[in-house]
Amino acid sequence: MKLGEYKVRCCTKVIACSFLTLLLTGCEAPLNLAAVEAQRAQSIQRIDFYQSMVANGDELIAVGNNGLVISSADGEVWQRQILEGAASLLTVDACPSGETIALSFDNNIWLKQPQASQWQSIAIPTNEQLMDVTCAPDGSWWVAGSFSTIMHSTDSGANWQTFSLQEDAIITNIAFLNDTDAVASAEYGMILSSTDGGQNWDVTGFLPDEFYPHGMYFTSLESGWISGLNGYIYATEDGGETWSKETVDTAVPVYQLVAANDQLLGLGENTTVLRRNAAGSWTTIVPPSAPVYLRAAATSADGVTHVAGGRGVYLALTSSMTGSKE
Repeated sequence: MKLGEYKVRCCTKVIACSFLTLLLTGCEAPLNLAAVEAQRAQSIQRIDFYQSMVANGDELIAVGNNGLVISSADGEVWQRQILEGAASLLTVDACPSGETIALSFDNNIWLKQPQASQWQSIAIPTNEQLMDVTCAPDGSWWVAGSFSTIMHSTDSGANWQTFSLQEDAIITNIAFLNDTDAVASAEYGMILSSTDGGQNWDVTGFLPDEFYPHGMYFTSLESGWISGLNGYIYATEDGGETWSKETVDTAVPVYQLVAANDQLLGLGENTTVLRRNAAGSWTTIVPPSAPVYLRAAATSADGVTHVAGGRGVYLALTSSMTGSKE
């Protein structure tokens, strides 16, 4: 074969390949983005990671990553909102006045007035990383976080008072039980309590083996539960001085403890929901179905418990599921 013949044959192959490419691309169907746009229009999406939920009057409000807020008046139709700056929201609570407050990872309180749709951002003057927020019965705002820090404001965030145990421990949960009694849980298994409306706090006990508390629920200063990894749930009847490990039928992490229809529920990994029975054992009422967590929950006036977590997972649990006693 001569050199000229080789060039012709090569050129022929190139032309043939180019023609085939044109045929393939020419037959490709136009890109249909209708399904993508339809997904973006949904109030609850697969990109959502919910962290906390509250029922404030007739309104359900859930918060999560990237400034995400969803709200509903009936638990069926939800409205989606992204707060300015898209800071990740850690937790949300309702105040006696009807206000809703949320805490973002950048140490801002987000305030929504009753019947309003917009949220106002209020910076908290601290260098500590805050982890939880709650509204006390008197309407004051309380936040807690690293270096055993607890801060509160009685004037809607204009001024703040700070308390710290001077311990390098992260307070993960803080809750008021009534006008005077409050409880907090912290890293290294610390349990703190206050009997004077949060003005002073004392360490009242420690969890076994410096257990890290994820979920916390107390009915009084003496009686409460703490949950965490490996399906461990501990109970105390003496304010945290001693603890008993309760029987749980799963080993998945339990991230949150919530009350629903006079029962205590645990929310965990793999979309697991647990219920505590009268004997002090925890049984699974929603079995694992997906590799995502559940963490946020609130019960509406009709007795339905609304639960949400990672990847846009949302469940509506009827009172027959959450309220039946064993």
